[in-house]
Amino acid sequence: MIFTFSRWMYFLFVLILPNPCWSLESIPPVQLSDIQGWSCLENNSLYQLRTDTLTDVRSILSQGKFEPYEYISPDSKTQAIWMIFEIESEQSSGDSLHINCKFYDEVRLYEIYQDSSSHLLNTTGYLPQYFKSKKWNSIISFHHPKQTRKTYLLALISHTRNSKMLSSYFTSNCAKIYSDHGFRSQYRLPQPLLFFFFGGILMMSLYNLGIALSTHYREYILFSIYNFCFVLLGINFSNLHIELDWVTPFDLERNLRFTPAIIGIAVYLLFSISFLDLKKLNFRLYQILWHLFWIFPIMLLGIFLSYFTLVFIVFTALMPPLFMSILYASWCRARSLSYARYFLAGNILLISVGLLQLLSLYGLISVVHMSSLTIIALMLEVILFSFAVAIKQKVTKKELYLMRVKNQLQRERIEYELDLKQKLEIEIEKKSRTLTSSSVQWLNLTDQLTSLKKKLKKELKETDEKLYKEILKQIEEIENFEDQWNSFKLHFENVYRGFFERIEKNYPMLSQNDLKICAFMKMKLSNKEMAQILNVTKKAIEQSKRRMRKKIGLESDCDLLEYLEQSLKPEMVI
Repeated sequence: MIFTFSRWMYFLFVLILPNPCWSLESIPPVQLSDIQGWSCLENNSLYQLRTDTLTDVRSILSQGKFEPYEYISPDSKTQAIWMIFEIESEQSSGDSLHINCKFYDEVRLYEIYQDSSSHLLNTTGYLPQYFKSKKWNSIISFHHPKQTRKTYLLALISHTRNSKMLSSYFTSNCAKIYSDHGFRSQYRLPQPLLFFFFGGILMMSLYNLGIALSTHYREYILFSIYNFCFVLLGINFSNLHIELDWVTPFDLERNLRFTPAIIGIAVYLLFSISFLDLKKLNFRLYQILWHLFWIFPIMLLGIFLSYFTLVFIVFTALMPPLFMSILYASWCRARSLSYARYFLAGNILLISVGLLQLLSLYGLISVVHMSSLTIIALMLEVILFSFAVAIKQKVTKKELYLMRVKNQLQRERIEYELDLKQKLEIEIEKKSRTLTSSSVQWLNLTDQLTSLKKKLKKELKETDEKLYKEILKQIEEIENFEDQWNSFKLHFENVYRGFFERIEKNYPMLSQNDLKICAFMKMKLSNKEMAQILNVTKKAIEQSKRRMRKKIGLESDCDLLEYLEQSLKPEMVI
């Protein structure tokens, strides 16, 4: 009795002496009967932070100071976190227990006896000696006997920078202890379920990749990369790749397991921008999301440099506005396009995955339930996204077909118009030649009549004046014969349709003689040629042009023909 009391006093002295304020007596033990699947150790443990990797338990207990969780604050100098706690069992049988030890280099679990001696129960960690001896796991397991109360000491030791940086991040999460039943039902997912999930998404990724390579459709390429990232992310966090010896754990592997999430979300962002055609939908939002995209390469670099805490803070702060922006854009696009509704539903499921993670983080649902619901949500999300991409491709193909038909019809119409234009040009050229020929004939006739009058005047006037006057009268009648003008006017109207009608409509003050001069100007005849046709002097033509300028209010320094053509151009059909 005295010996037992002495051992208890010695044990309490060892624990209390370094820290007179805190001892195991100040915190309640973990009651094995109260563990409903799992229990958080924060309220049942004392912590000691160390800047060395010392593993001598007696020195740890005698030299260090243990404090409650709320009093500790790990930093970059912290290399080891020691947790001491008690477990009490009143059950009639013992139980296998499991503690989540995250990604530490070295994890040790000791049982502490009353004389402060210790016994190493189990070890694990990322150091080579653990995975070479097949002892690596993110969970450390031990057996607690029935109807006993035991003290345990858990060491989370970091030898590498990666482990040290991760420990400062993961210490803020609850360190959970699972019962054997809770570990199997609430933490560890069955491998068949994982293989079904990863296999399903992987097959869909390969299918999308095959379509992407055959069609060069951008959304399929991005979506297949997005699916591959999800498969890699799930494998990394389930540790299947290590448990099945696909990959040997190494220091950089802790960095690589986070890269699929960053790459996957970055690809998802590009996929959403492309799928929703965000540049046309909302250019302002497109610019914001495009600038946000460049944060992901920076976060990827931060992960490789082991700045986990900073990257996780940025990542956590970035996700809500990013997903809500894409959800808003999806809703806007879904109001007018049916395929965008599938994309909207997929985004809602994707956001629900984040909510499930938060519920699990706060202990409102178990890890298994969170993981199972996440798997279901992600499977449905991938299916909905696949439907959305397939329907959009079908719609796009139809639009491209209609566009090709429209372009073909437009080309045929243009070819028809060009052909018609060529025919019209040929016809106009033919009519123009006829008009020119008619004008030349008129000029020749006028010249011949003028020459005949001169000859008659020279030879007949003096010999037979009466005959001269009769012939001269007939010649003047021929010169003033209206049919000549009507014939010319008909040919002119065939070439320049509506010319006289437009001039008479716009300038009703012009006389018939003015209209003739306008027609001759249109044919680029000189004043001399006009005078010969009209049987007047060149000066008379110039005088007529001056009167026309005055009638229409045109200044003398302006070109009359250019002014008339400019004023008639919008209305004339030539």
